[in-house]
Amino acid sequence: MIDEVFKRSKVNFKKLEKYGFIKNDKEYYYSKKFLNDEFEARIVINENGTISGKVIEVDFNEEYINIYNEMQDGSFVNKVRLSYEEILNDIKDNCFESEQFIFPQSNRISNYIIQKYKSNPEFYGIIFHHMEYLEIQIIKNGLLLL
Repeated sequence: MIDEVFKRSKVNFKKLEKYGFIKNDKEYYYSKKFLNDEFEARIVINENGTISGKVIEVDFNEEYINIYNEMQDGSFVNKVRLSYEEILNDIKDNCFESEQFIFPQSNRISNYIIQKYKSNPEFYGIIFHHMEYLEIQIIKNGLLLL
C-alpha cells in the first residue's frame, strides 16, 4: 500500500517536521491515532527517503495486519484500510513532491533536458504498462532521443 501511494513521489525533508514528524538520529517518525483512537498509524522515513509504516491496534498494541491481505474484504477492514490510506495521502500531499517517472535515472535525464534544452520530455506510460518510455524531440540543437 505504501509503495503504491508514494509511487512517483520524492520526500521533501524540510516539510516533515512542520507536518509533525519527529527526527530521531537518521529517521523521521510520525504517528496518528484514527477511528476513535482504536488504531494508530506509525510512519518512518529514513535519510534515503524510504518509507515504512504500519497500523497498530491500540488496545492490544499489536500490528493490524488484515489491511495488507487483499482477501480480507469486510466492511470493517476496508474502513481501517481507507482511513490509513487517507493518512498516507495527506502525508504525501503535504511532505512530498511529484516526480514524472518512477525511476531516478529517468527523472535525472528529464530534469537535465528541461534545464539544458528548455523542453519537456513526453511520457508514454499508458501505452507501455510495464516499462517507461521516454521520448524527447528537440529540433533546436539537433537533439532527438527515441
